Amino acid sequence: MKAYLDQAVSITGLDKIDAHPSLNWVEQKAKVKPSYIILGLSVVLLLLLAVFSFDTLVLGTVGYVVPAYFTFLSMESHNKDSQNRYLVYWAIFSISEIITPLGVSIFGLHLWVIFRVAMVVALLNPKIDGAFKLYTQYFEPLAQQHINCTS
Repeated sequence: MKAYLDQAVSITGLDKIDAHPSLNWVEQKAKVKPSYIILGLSVVLLLLLAVFSFDTLVLGTVGYVVPAYFTFLSMESHNKDSQNRYLVYWAIFSISEIITPLGVSIFGLHLWVIFRVAMVVALLNPKIDGAFKLYTQYFEPLAQQHINCTS
């Protein structure tokens, strides 16, 4: 069982969470790696989403609560790379909030929330680093073009 958990944690990129020094207390108290806890909570949230259509709960937890917690951790660590990572995440996530009414009207609420949860995972996953890729490929050139035009 542990081998399957380790493989799932590695595939999802959650293994990097175990190395975060501010989460040592979780492993000491619970006697379980923090990545296992997050993986378990993710499975529970996905089951709630699939079975009971707890769209708002799942998206709120995945899109706001978890990233906010890691944002606070990065602010306390004074790690500029980590702070930039979450700043870029919040910028990209806020843009997705703007297009939500359009997405809901096209795809329906349930399908849109599933897409948004997958998007948040891709934006935050350290192996994919979707937020940084989106920012550098699309939004940074637009911002630079706008900044250069107005100055």
